Amino acid sequence: MTPMNDLEPVPDVEPVAIHTAPRRRVAPLLALVTSLLLLAGAVTGAALASGNRTDARRSRTRAEHALRVQRAEAERAQRQLASRRSTERAATAHLSEAMLTVQFIADIARADLDAAGAESQNGVGTSDREVEAYNDAVSRRNLLGEQLLAKIEMLAQQTRSFLPDGVA
Repeated sequence: MTPMNDLEPVPDVEPVAIHTAPRRRVAPLLALVTSLLLLAGAVTGAALASGNRTDARRSRTRAEHALRVQRAEAERAQRQLASRRSTERAATAHLSEAMLTVQFIADIARADLDAAGAESQNGVGTSDREVEAYNDAVSRRNLLGEQLLAKIEMLAQQTRSFLPDGVA
């Protein structure tokens, strides 16, 4: 080891300038880039949200239109149902009347059959009483025949009033 005093002086050397690159300011640049990215994201988000609102508005308009159409169809169906029920009630009333008339016709036919049986039994004898009974039976059958024809005509009228126009 050499003592410090024994050092030889170093000849004068020109100092060499060390060129260092200018110091970059990274933090402001990074902040600027980040701000621009955030701004772009916000603009994109706003554009998407606006598009979503427009789509939602269109969807709502379509749904409201579909609801109006559906309500109109439901109201039309209710009117048709009410009309059909009214027609059904009228048909039931007509059928009830027609069934009563048919029942009357059956009763008259039964009475006519009984009168015909009495007529055939009474037509065998020659006594005044038997002849009178026979004539009564014939008169009764004639009256029943007239009633029967009247009821059949009534049934025909009921049927014509019930059937649609052009059918009969």
